[in-house]
Amino acid sequence: MKKVFSLFALLFLGVFVCKAQKAYLLCNQQTIHPNESAVIEFWFGNAGSVDLIAFTIKDQSTGEKEHYETTDIPCRFEVFPEATTTYELTYARNRYGEIDIDPNRNKVTISIGNNTGMTTDFFPRNMCLNEDDVDLSEFFRSNPQGENLRFEGTGVVNRIFFRPSLAGPGTQMVTAKIDYNGFTYSTTRSFIVYDMPEVKITGIPTGVVSDTTAPFVLIGVPSGGVFYGSSGLVGNTFIPSGHVGENHIYYTYSTPNQCTETVELIINVKATGFGVDENNSEDIISIFPNPTNGVINFTNFSKMRSVKICNRLGQMVETHDGPTEYLDISHLSPGFYFICVYTNDGSRRTTKVVKN
Repeated sequence: MKKVFSLFALLFLGVFVCKAQKAYLLCNQQTIHPNESAVIEFWFGNAGSVDLIAFTIKDQSTGEKEHYETTDIPCRFEVFPEATTTYELTYARNRYGEIDIDPNRNKVTISIGNNTGMTTDFFPRNMCLNEDDVDLSEFFRSNPQGENLRFEGTGVVNRIFFRPSLAGPGTQMVTAKIDYNGFTYSTTRSFIVYDMPEVKITGIPTGVVSDTTAPFVLIGVPSGGVFYGSSGLVGNTFIPSGHVGENHIYYTYSTPNQCTETVELIINVKATGFGVDENNSEDIISIFPNPTNGVINFTNFSKMRSVKICNRLGQMVETHDGPTEYLDISHLSPGFYFICVYTNDGSRRTTKVVKN
């Protein structure tokens, strides 16, 4: 009688334990490459040897079922999905009867993905039309796994570089490819090649520019750029006086897309002989002091016919007729001014003066 009771108790306890525990699935490879397999684990209770357990796995993509038997926990089995597939544990039993299945862990989805980093990490930037060849492999945020990395598309040179001038302005498409585990991965990205601005310099006076030509304002097109170059350039005003010979002036403009174009202008200033012959310094009309706090004085002022004062933009702010030994410009705002002196013989001398 005691033996029968003990056997009944063991059987009852076994059934109770089976009902308390639930079977479930695990998989540590939920994303795989094409042509690869994944390993799914069947779990019930603790790891180790157990009595015979049978269970059924359903491939939800095809509806097919596979039956397995095991005496080891976990039970590992291999699957070969051709596309993203969900595997479901639909039935399990041991010698005590049917085993409950955990409804929250009864399914495993295996995705056919791209573990090379190709899809997520290739981000080519927008470019300007005048850029040199660009190495497309530099646009990976991390090094992709695999070999034979190459690129295809309009503007691609030697399978690795992109030449914007070859592709032309507009939206461009480039496909990156790499071989890994016998399979070729690819991803296509779009980016923009920006056209270059048309840049030019206007405002150049007609005829010969000499060292007696009044300062003139150069205009950069489009506006908003920067002038630089010759020492005769103050802002965008060019001062011929004292700058005989070739004067190289540059204007650089950048678009909102940071595409920069530069144009060069060469101004050849001719010498007239007025005010530059150091051997006849007694004939030169000089201005002093410079800089000045208000009053400027003239040497050889008896040769003067008139004086004009222009601001840094070349705009006339004052004019004075007749010889004058000095001028008081203390009422003018601080900055650069151009003092143009006209003589009785028709010559002109322009001097840049700093008003403190």
